[in-house]
Amino acid sequence: MNDSGKTNSKAAVAAFILAIAPPALFLILEFLDLFIHWHSWGYNETYAYSLILCGALSILIGIVLSIVGLINCSRHNLKGRGLAIAGLIICILELIVAVIAVAIAVMYNLGGR
Repeated sequence: MNDSGKTNSKAAVAAFILAIAPPALFLILEFLDLFIHWHSWGYNETYAYSLILCGALSILIGIVLSIVGLINCSRHNLKGRGLAIAGLIICILELIVAVIAVAIAVMYNLGGR
C-alpha cells in the first residue's frame, strides 16, 4: 500500500504531540523542582496549580484536535488516522488519571491531615 500522494492531517499530528508532551514535560518539571528544592521539601502552590491548568488545557485541546483530525482524515482522504486515534486514546487516559488525582488530592486535603 503506497500512500505517497497523501499528506498527513495537521490536526492529527498536533493532537498526538499534545497527547505525548504533557506527561513528559510534567515529569521533567517535577524532577527539576525536586532537585532544586531537595533541601527544603517546600511546596509551591502556584507551581502546582499552573501545572494542573496547563495539563488540563493541553488534554482538552488534544481531544478536540484528535476529533478534528479524524474528521479531516475521513473527509479529505488524508493520512494520520492512527495518530488521531492514538492521540484521542492517550488524552482520554490522561483525563481519567487527572480526574482521579484531583479527587484524591481533594479528599486528602478535606480529610484534615
